[in-house]
Amino acid sequence: MRKRRGKHARGMEKTGKALPPRHVGRPRREEREQIETRILEVARRSFLTRGFNDTTINSVAAEAALTRRSVMHRYPGKEALLLAVVHRQIAAANVLAVQGPDEAEPVDMLRRLCRVLLASATDPVQTGIFRICMAEIGRLPALSEPILQLNNQLAAQIEAVVIRAQAHGRFRNGDAAAMATSAIGMMLSNPIVRGAMGDEQFSGESGVDAYFERMWTIFTHMARP
Repeated sequence: MRKRRGKHARGMEKTGKALPPRHVGRPRREEREQIETRILEVARRSFLTRGFNDTTINSVAAEAALTRRSVMHRYPGKEALLLAVVHRQIAAANVLAVQGPDEAEPVDMLRRLCRVLLASATDPVQTGIFRICMAEIGRLPALSEPILQLNNQLAAQIEAVVIRAQAHGRFRNGDAAAMATSAIGMMLSNPIVRGAMGDEQFSGESGVDAYFERMWTIFTHMARP
């Protein structure tokens, strides 16, 4: 009776070298992270192009070259998938905002922070995700939590920089918390809402630059020393 040879032996016969053992079982950490990234990137693209209603777990799984079961194991429904996409987008926005040298002159640092906020608010992907959130937040109230959390974190960061500027003699007549709230409104909340509604001044670089300079002038005149 002829003895069957395993895959390992057949691989050696074809290549003359031993093949590395195939990983069996749960994916390694790196592989898991790559899979999750792929799922969320596909889901984000689908939400932006198809909308929430026409995005399905099956379509995301197919485009990510995964099984439905693999996606469902991580995200039990498209509501959980949308929430994960929102968390990821917000985390990216927060990382952008905190980047930069801490030793910079406070007013320069504040201007840079405001510029980064406005760039994030007028980014088409961020605007699209925000539009979806506003449409679905009525039945998915958990979507408001990461947005409010980001708002509070950014406000605290801006307030801290304003306090540093006040220690250098700037904005002494202003309330740091109120100025931080105003900066969030001018550079993040207002432009992202208006952008989601189709305001054309935020569709081009020159319009965004002009808006920033107007808002920065108003902001810096709020509390002259």
